Order: sequence, then structure tokens, then C-alpha cells
Amino acid sequence: MRRRKADFFEQYGEDARAILEILLDKYAEKGVEEFNVPTTFKANSEFHRYGNVAEIAQRFGGVTQLREAVEQLQSLLYSA
Repeated sequence: MRRRKADFFEQYGEDARAILEILLDKYAEKGVEEFNVPTTFKANSEFHRYGNVAEIAQRFGGVTQLREAVEQLQSLLYSA
């Protein structure tokens, strides 16, 4: 997925890409419930280095953009 959809990941900065990749790994491990963004960010220490949920959202340009990125990631997964 990461290689086939490189253009999706490349539209984001380094930290945002890393966050999406962690989210993708969590999805592969535990399933769709990992796309519950606030809960997943709070429950997994891998995200802590990027700050709290609000700080993570700012890496995407805001809450709306974070939500859109996660939704787009889900769509790409389900269309693959």
C-alpha cells in the first residue's frame, strides 16, 4: 500500500507521514477500530512523541485535515 500509494503519503510532511504509517501498522495489527483517531492516539505510546491529539492534528493543518487524511487512508485501503 505504501509503495503503490506513495503520492498519498508524499502530500504530507515527515511527521504527518510517520503518524499515518503508524496508524496503518496499528490497523494491520488490530483492525478497523484503530481508525478511531482520538482513542488510538491516546492509547498507543508510538504517537506520544508527536504530542497530544491537538498537536498531532496541527501536523496535518488542523482537525479537519487530520480527519480527511484518515478517511482518505481508509478509502485507499478498502479500494486496494
